[in-house]
Amino acid sequence: MRSSLSALVILLTIIGAVATVDRTFATPPKLTESEVAKIRSIISGQLQAFLSDDAQKAFSYAAPSIKEKFKTPKKFLKMVRRYYFPIYRPRDFEFRPIQMVDDKIIQPLAVIGPSGVQEIVLYSLEQQPDHSWKIGSCIMINSLGEGT
Repeated sequence: MRSSLSALVILLTIIGAVATVDRTFATPPKLTESEVAKIRSIISGQLQAFLSDDAQKAFSYAAPSIKEKFKTPKKFLKMVRRYYFPIYRPRDFEFRPIQMVDDKIIQPLAVIGPSGVQEIVLYSLEQQPDHSWKIGSCIMINSLGEGT
């Protein structure tokens, strides 16, 4: 219950932040510009892997908890195709300023999917023991404000 409530508070905070921030580059206090660039490179790499149907490469950007949940790159790609089609086949995307919410790194992304509708995607990133970054979760906020 506490975890669900915390997730809801984070989501509402991010939605408010995404709705009110301008499009200038903003760096959270605990991240360097180099780290922000690395985070964005991870997300861009995964999006490129989706466009190429490269399940292995797309799966390589996922955090250990995601890999444990889906077990194989093929299952992971199938899930993305089914539930996250706008990021599976983005027509265009734009990074928004990174946010830190409860010590979590959130990278909002405005995505225009195949339907032409813009959606906001919230990526949660996790720093690994080797200091690399992996994608820990992804929440899509559709045009009606509903999450998937």
